[in-house]
Amino acid sequence: MEISNGAWLMAASVALAVAASVPANLITGWMCGWRALARRYPAADIADGPGVWALCSLSRPGGHKKVVKIRAGADRLHVAAFVLHQPGHAPFSVPWPDVEAVAETIPFGTRVMLGFAGVPGVRMRLSPRSARRIAAASGGRLVLRGAAPRA
Repeated sequence: MEISNGAWLMAASVALAVAASVPANLITGWMCGWRALARRYPAADIADGPGVWALCSLSRPGGHKKVVKIRAGADRLHVAAFVLHQPGHAPFSVPWPDVEAVAETIPFGTRVMLGFAGVPGVRMRLSPRSARRIAAASGGRLVLRGAAPRA
């Protein structure tokens, strides 16, 4: 069976894209504050059960959007990047007392900002829907403050 030039070109393009994404993820993980969060809050025993998949961005200069899975554990919030984003984005687990959720009105709607006491310059921006799902899964440990978040 012969493989066409187009198939080789496609395979080479995918391999190059994956290879190029690793250094880019390492750099953006440092710039946006993700690595600071992972250093301050190393991953603990990850909660079993369903999590909330969300698109988030970190608000430190150089912030960027990532797909994350967030799980509410008994004593902490667990955050892990999607598998393709994991280089430079180690999972982290933040104790509930260190997590603050504030809804903010922005020009095109409302976003919820998660703040972390141990890394005050870094906030994670989520959609109100994702934030409500995380708050519900937290069993009352995460309370949304601020403007009433809309869908």
